[in-house]
Amino acid sequence: MCASGFVFNYSFKLCVESTITNNQLTLTQNVTSTGYVFKIVLSKGIQYAVLNNSDISVLIDGFTDFTYSLVGITNGDTISISVTCTKLVKNKKITITFTNTAFVSANAMT
Repeated sequence: MCASGFVFNYSFKLCVESTITNNQLTLTQNVTSTGYVFKIVLSKGIQYAVLNNSDISVLIDGFTDFTYSLVGITNGDTISISVTCTKLVKNKKITITFTNTAFVSANAMT
């Protein structure tokens, strides 16, 4: 694990200073036949691209009967997350949290 402001470079196998600051997020939501696909685009790209399903958390207010999975990272700037629901969740607050603090720090997410 690298100190704050640094990111692990897998090529060189060492911590290097992060060059990204104030990486703005844009969120899009697409409805599917079984739920939603959320796309989170980082304005300055993704520097630390190691992210697993256990590095995110999804909560839907008042619902527990759903699943979610990290679809992947594409174009070097987009994180896709699929949420599958068994009931209608219209007008409910959906919260996506990145629990991997190294990912959040390395990508200067705001």
